Amino acid sequence: MTSALDGHICRIKLPLGRITCAQAEEIARLSEQYGNGIIELTIRSNLQLRGVKPENRERLIKALLACGLGPLKADGDDVRNVMVNPTAGIDASQLTDTTNLAHDLLRILQLTPRYHALSPKFSLLIDGGEACAITTHASDIWLSACADGEHYAFGFASTPLQSAYLIKTTDALAFVSACLDTFLTLAEQFNISRMKQLLAHISPEEWIVAITKQFNGLIQTAHWQRQAAKAFAHLGQHAQSDKTQNYVGATPFLGRLSPHDMQKLGIIALSAGSDYFCLTPWQSLIIPNIDAIKAPTIIQQLHDAGFTSESHAIAANIRACSGSKGCGSALADTQNDAKQLAQLLGQQTMPFIHLTGCAKSCASLSALPVTLLATKPQHYDLFLQDKTGRSRFGTLLASNITIQDAAKLLQQHPISKNTGTGNV
Repeated sequence: MTSALDGHICRIKLPLGRITCAQAEEIARLSEQYGNGIIELTIRSNLQLRGVKPENRERLIKALLACGLGPLKADGDDVRNVMVNPTAGIDASQLTDTTNLAHDLLRILQLTPRYHALSPKFSLLIDGGEACAITTHASDIWLSACADGEHYAFGFASTPLQSAYLIKTTDALAFVSACLDTFLTLAEQFNISRMKQLLAHISPEEWIVAITKQFNGLIQTAHWQRQAAKAFAHLGQHAQSDKTQNYVGATPFLGRLSPHDMQKLGIIALSAGSDYFCLTPWQSLIIPNIDAIKAPTIIQQLHDAGFTSESHAIAANIRACSGSKGCGSALADTQNDAKQLAQLLGQQTMPFIHLTGCAKSCASLSALPVTLLATKPQHYDLFLQDKTGRSRFGTLLASNITIQDAAKLLQQHPISKNTGTGNV
């Protein structure tokens, strides 16, 4: 747990981003009993309970362990950072089912004492080539399935999903273990904690040579680039690999749920014939394994419960950090300001908009098409995404403006013609 202005935050790591309906029911109860009733979906496909009082900490942890939401070993809790695409195992476009490999990696990370020295932020991404996919991420190590179904491409330190190196899928577990063992040895030598720091000390080629001393398999060089992901595949109705079944995706506004919302999700998933649902890195959720004929009814139930499944809706294209009511670093109440901005923009189509209370940008690991960076209460600098801009947020469009001014600028600017970037 970590402390915040509104109490402690309890971070709940979900294996592969998945939660059963029974666990959802229990989390709803625990949030109300021990927290302030705010449940957040995170950009790592996990959950956060806010407002936990210090005296309730141990009771909450005990209850979470009892419903299967804890680590296999206490010392292995922080390193459970293996991500897959939210439709892994069911995606109609997947090249490889990554779920077994991801579960194996989670087990090894938790049960190998040496790996407990990894930073709590050190993460792995296992990509099976799904259409609903994370195509950029701050992963220290990533694997991405090749079209032949027999190889993974791999890369390191937040690089885009393209690579010149391949390994056999059967060697994946041994390869990742070799990478982790080699990294920990070099991390101690250079006094670092993340892969991007290591690659500032040695070249990628030197790093590959170091891995080969630990890895007995073959590392091949080849031209490779990931197949394109499908924009907004985390929202709406989509066919699964079994064509008789669909999954449905929807998002709560600003990625926040009440205990009632969480209970309702479990009820809707059960009515769809699924005993679990998946969280996504876009602060949304997916209910899988629905008979295709039932999917429109499930979407309507989600809409009735206050969720959004339309990709063009402003509610699906806006993100905000906890803001000044929950974080001491935030200079503005980003949650309330985001609600106001959404009301002002109404039905107008917008690209993804991110409100952040400070430059740490905790709610987004990379710059989004539009960033509002707080300067003081109810005032922001407005940036447009631009890799050549001076700021990491892009090019500055306007300084120290109100939410009303921001809404007017966005409505008038050509960027409003953009329908968004989908799986950002």
